Amino acid sequence: MGGAPRGVHVERFSIGFGPKILSWRGQDGVEYRLSWLPLGGYVALPQLADMGVIEGESATDTKALPPISYLTKIIVFAAGALMNLVFAFVLACIVWLVGEPTSAELDSTTVAEVKQELTDSQGKLVPSPAFQAGLQPAT
Repeated sequence: MGGAPRGVHVERFSIGFGPKILSWRGQDGVEYRLSWLPLGGYVALPQLADMGVIEGESATDTKALPPISYLTKIIVFAAGALMNLVFAFVLACIVWLVGEPTSAELDSTTVAEVKQELTDSQGKLVPSPAFQAGLQPAT
């Protein structure tokens, strides 16, 4: 029978939702599973929520489990929200490290045209900052 130090019974730890691809039961009695819909995951805690509608009937008799305190419920819910933030941060770091592939044309520093003069807001011709900086059009 899976449990936590605060007395919350853990029935299942799933990565993904829906029908299971594979599952195993750990020595702690928790069913660990990988499911077909990779839209997140969940931990089945029968003392907190009835997951029967979403994930099938529970094998645990919830009436036989000890009640949990209001503080424990707050801690469990806050930990779930915190893990969502941590997971999003980890994914953002991976995307940042990998980057987005681009074509060689977009990675170049060549420009098609550099004007020598531009018209400012008063209608006067002024030297182009790009021309003054020494940018040259690709040949």
